[in-house]
Amino acid sequence: KPVGLPTHLLSMNANWKTSFAKGLELDLAVVHRGEAPATTDNAVFLPPRARVDLGSHYHFKVGKRDATLRVQLVNLFDNAGYGLAGSGVYVSDAGRFVQGYLTVDL
Repeated sequence: KPVGLPTHLLSMNANWKTSFAKGLELDLAVVHRGEAPATTDNAVFLPPRARVDLGSHYHFKVGKRDATLRVQLVNLFDNAGYGLAGSGVYVSDAGRFVQGYLTVDL
């Protein structure tokens, strides 16, 4: 089996434009990856892994410019795991973290 190719990859995303706050959207992402061969001889497999992310977008104006503030909580349940950087080369997947950014149209 090819290195790094999981048995399955399921991804579900949902986005909700709130009615209680103009410009605010909430989102949810759920991803499940099946086990994947980690070496060319298939002697080692990465176990299945699931991840849940929660986020929000807030659309507003900065002066006359459109802007968006994005904040996301990645890996809500702090489900630790490993990824591959090549056959038999492992990297630690990040645990729970928060990321955010601001974009302004010019």
